[in-house]
Amino acid sequence: MPKNGHGLSVEVKLRDMPGHISQAFEWYYNQGGERALRKVATEFGKSGRTVYRWSKLYGWQVRVEDRDREINTRVANKNTTDLVAKKSVMLAEVDGLLKPVRELITKLAESKTPLNVTDLEGLERLTRSLERLHKLQLLLLGDSTGGADIKIDIKLPDDLSLDDL
Repeated sequence: MPKNGHGLSVEVKLRDMPGHISQAFEWYYNQGGERALRKVATEFGKSGRTVYRWSKLYGWQVRVEDRDREINTRVANKNTTDLVAKKSVMLAEVDGLLKPVRELITKLAESKTPLNVTDLEGLERLTRSLERLHKLQLLLLGDSTGGADIKIDIKLPDDLSLDDL
């Protein structure tokens, strides 16, 4: 939106453009970073003064800014929608990986059966993987982990020590 002399946004009512001027404007707009009124004059066989008057009378600069803003908004909205969809898929994948582990831990806790761990390194790798999955899950949900590590502690019953494993 254009600014007045005091830096305040002002609403500008743009005139409808006749077909030949609208066509010249579209050509001008499509030049992107190479836009120049003199190029429009050359392309359409008009004087530079005529094209300059068209641009002022029909607010070409305001139209360019409005269209650029509209396109940027559409792109941002599409990117946000795409990101949300991708995050949703990733969350489902992480949940799918965590579900069997949760079920196993629940069954072990309910059974009160002593756990016989024969592969301590494998247990440590599993624990680190779970920590990473939980951190990824929090990040995908938009919850900052603040750079802190998520730790999963495996508590052994009092009557069991690591030496027994």
